[in-house]
Amino acid sequence: MKKGQITVFIILGILLLVAFSMAIFVMNFMTTADIIEEQGDYSTTDSIQLYIESCLETAAVTSLVNISSYGGYYNLPLYSTTGAYINVPYFIRFGTSYLPESVSISENTEHFFEDAFDDCIDLEIFDAYTFSGELEYVEVSINDDSVDFDLYYPLVAENLDGSQTEFSLFSTNIDANLLIMFNIASEITNNQLEHAEYVCISCLALLGNQYQMDITTVDTIDGTYFQIEDPQFEEQYGEVLMFRFIHKYYD
Repeated sequence: MKKGQITVFIILGILLLVAFSMAIFVMNFMTTADIIEEQGDYSTTDSIQLYIESCLETAAVTSLVNISSYGGYYNLPLYSTTGAYINVPYFIRFGTSYLPESVSISENTEHFFEDAFDDCIDLEIFDAYTFSGELEYVEVSINDDSVDFDLYYPLVAENLDGSQTEFSLFSTNIDANLLIMFNIASEITNNQLEHAEYVCISCLALLGNQYQMDITTVDTIDGTYFQIEDPQFEEQYGEVLMFRFIHKYYD
């Protein structure tokens, strides 16, 4: 074999390797719903199951990103910023704490989930079926290092031949340190209540190192802005999970 031919085979091998690697990369970042749509398989009840589970996970991730961005709130409370790029709640305002209850964060996450799930789900793509039923409720449980989403979605899929398949319960577990982020925010807030307007930057660095979080603080016209970011979440889900809030002591 000539040297030129060997070079051509080497180049072709490299191109095939790159193409294969790109295919794996794309598949890893495609949702099940994307894959179903790409393959055009809308004919089986298994594909319906996969599609709903995909929307469940997509909506779960989206709801966690939203709830953290707004400091644990679905509807921002009275004491929040109003003209910022992303408005956030005051956890301290003129020396008074407005730290939310952790149980309310679960409830507010459920509201965000319902919006995101409604945006995702489109059963009309399964044109061989007619559907009856609707989402009844979702229950969110925030654990130490994950969040459980239990979806009750009683659904009946009827095929053109009259056969029916029933669906009801769906669940997913998302690796998210939302509770840790809230606990860090609580510790920052309680410390600042004790030491007035003083922010211990070295303490923030220690907290970040302890929990493997990136903690940012910026002085703005609205007060001292805090942001707690979980880099592990972005690595796994491709979305940025940031818990945001603000403290204000003076006009």
